[in-house]
Amino acid sequence: MTDKKIIFTTGEIIYDKEWYRKSGIDVKPVRYTNQFLKEIASKTMGSSLELSHGNKSNDVVGYVNDFEFNDNDLVANITTNEDLKGMGFSPEFEVNFKDKGSYYEAFDGKLLKTILTDTPRSHILCNSVDGGSNMNEELIDTLNKQIKDLNRQVAQKEALIEANKKKLESYEELNKEIENLNSKVAELEKSNNDYKTQIEGLKPKAEAFSKIESDKKEEALTKAFGDDEEAKKAWRDDSLEKIEALANHREVTRQANGIGAGNAEGVGEGSGEEDEKPDVADEALAFYQKIHNGEKPSFLKEE
Repeated sequence: MTDKKIIFTTGEIIYDKEWYRKSGIDVKPVRYTNQFLKEIASKTMGSSLELSHGNKSNDVVGYVNDFEFNDNDLVANITTNEDLKGMGFSPEFEVNFKDKGSYYEAFDGKLLKTILTDTPRSHILCNSVDGGSNMNEELIDTLNKQIKDLNRQVAQKEALIEANKKKLESYEELNKEIENLNSKVAELEKSNNDYKTQIEGLKPKAEAFSKIESDKKEEALTKAFGDDEEAKKAWRDDSLEKIEALANHREVTRQANGIGAGNAEGVGEGSGEEDEKPDVADEALAFYQKIHNGEKPSFLKEE
């Protein structure tokens, strides 16, 4: 015969449990890729064609050669006297398997022989819908179990996706709160910077006012105590209002006692009138103590 026949097709295969037991791997699909079939076609010179499936002698009934890979199919010439009508091919490979999780991938294979059979049950392709009666109950059960397992995995993945969506929503809300807080912090920082700018602008005025107040204090201290540095030191930390009140009172007292403005060492000192006006001196001393203790003079109190 000159027309090449399809020997094998790219796809996934579910074998019977005995095959998996002999192969020493778990029951799940075995995937045969384009690359795998291309390598088989390139390195296979030919193989025997044996009639099997119930015939234990595996009679050789022909020869298979001139392998090619064509559009996902492994094709070859078949030389045999057998009637091929209604028959199929089940090539027997020697392969290694890569575990890909939900399936095995065949690689580094070698074609040992090709089986001619009317029911190639061990080589039903998962991506083929024409299995029909060739799919025995055992294979159907295996496929159903795998479908249920896949559905369970899909349900778990969907639940996980839903949970992650909720987490993402909560993270997005948290990010919005963080953005709002950052915006408020930025506003506060701007206000703070504005206050700092205002403060810096007021510093020269504050320093000038402080200088004026300091000068007035010294003037009032000199007016009140003259050259008495100890007295000035004792009063220097008091308010300008107290010091000026004391200075004015002592000035009034000195004038009442006839003491010159240049002599501020003591009440009535140098006037020769201490014995004549003791009541005025006592009054000045009492007023001095009240001012020093923080009491506001009566003539400064609001009516």
